[in-house]
Amino acid sequence: MATIHLTIGFSELGSAAINRLAERLSATPLTDGGVFGWKTKKRIRLGRDVIWDCRLWTRDKRKEYYRQAQKLTENVIFHVMLHDWTKTVSHPTADHTTNDNVPAEFLKQYEPWSDCDKYPAIFYYWRNNEIYASPFNSHITATHFGIYGSIVKDGKILLIKKTRGPYTGLYDLPGGKPEPKESYIDTLMREIKEETGCKAVSAAKERFGSVVFSDYTAQSGMSGILLHNAVLYDVDIKGEPQSDGDGRDAGGAVWADIKDLTVENATPYALKAAGLPLIATANENDDPNGIAIRSLPLKSDRYPMIAAVLLFNSRGNLVLQKIAAHKRWGGLWTYSAGGHVDAGEDYRTAAGRELKEEMGVEPAIEKEIAAFPLLRQGKLIAFHHVFIAHSDAAITPSPDEVAATREISLEVLKKEITQYPERFFDAFLTAIQLYFSARSENDETGNQTGGLKIDSI
Repeated sequence: MATIHLTIGFSELGSAAINRLAERLSATPLTDGGVFGWKTKKRIRLGRDVIWDCRLWTRDKRKEYYRQAQKLTENVIFHVMLHDWTKTVSHPTADHTTNDNVPAEFLKQYEPWSDCDKYPAIFYYWRNNEIYASPFNSHITATHFGIYGSIVKDGKILLIKKTRGPYTGLYDLPGGKPEPKESYIDTLMREIKEETGCKAVSAAKERFGSVVFSDYTAQSGMSGILLHNAVLYDVDIKGEPQSDGDGRDAGGAVWADIKDLTVENATPYALKAAGLPLIATANENDDPNGIAIRSLPLKSDRYPMIAAVLLFNSRGNLVLQKIAAHKRWGGLWTYSAGGHVDAGEDYRTAAGRELKEEMGVEPAIEKEIAAFPLLRQGKLIAFHHVFIAHSDAAITPSPDEVAATREISLEVLKKEITQYPERFFDAFLTAIQLYFSARSENDETGNQTGGLKIDSI
């Protein structure tokens, strides 16, 4: 899937600064400005395209860029470039030889630029002819981008042992950052040769990925959370892997048994390439803090992130599903669709995927109507974010997920959950009660309510 990088900056940066950013991203600028300066979809190549505007956008213009970008791709990375932030705020601990983070007090001045939570928002600043990066998202402390090869054979995957960087001591995919003006395939071929000693003879199934790694440690020794964006390829190789490494950050290549890989011994992309089902996790404040393998117990500081959808038709009726008997909570009525947020997804993206997988429909996911921590016996279980969608398309439920579906009016639903609450999934009861409360408030005030977020249930 294609990725578009949207970039803005102060006018004094000019095209030279934008071109440096494009080079840093291994990207090709497509236009020199203008909200409607789009090239055709055929020109969009995965992860390699930048559309920029060297003016300080208004919020309306920025939203128009988002709207236009969505027509071409779901993956949009939004960059902000500012000129020499040290003129505005003193930060004596900054080391400008590395991609250090901009101080929080400075970032706060530009929070309006990150008002669209559907897209990763990355802040770039320009100083001493260099570009430095920092994410807007407060829980992210560093970012990285690389090209990687997935080499799987007979239940094993070819991995390297990292000896440097945030993944030190873990098994990782062979790969790395592109050199200036190097194509993704050239990067892939070079990295596989350097790190494994093998020659890549073919590469296929190019795809973009994004994961959060919670155990990141910077060169300064500071710990934090890494946002890792990558392009992955399925690769065939020729030759035998070398065990002595490349002398830099790879300590030798090994064929690892997929069944032996865990979050503790392998990187997120190694786990993804091995085909293990990865879910995103959050801390107690609902900030993403890493990944987990779906079938394994979670660490004490990680909680599942659950995305759900209430699907309405033009008659105003809600579509419910009954959970398949063989699944946990089987036989209960629940959301139209819902499930874990997968690694690399946000809540909204996961909601759309679940609706397609479970009910076979793909309407636009609309506003978020509830976000709450699910508690059972006073213990935090998971975080639920619930969205609305509308469609009259035919429902084709997945038999592996759904035992039955029904269309129900809100009036009848109110009566049923009052009389027979035991027939419904507890998180759904919380969400629908919040929805009813918001509708009642709207009726009384005439105001439209956006998403609801509560601290505890």
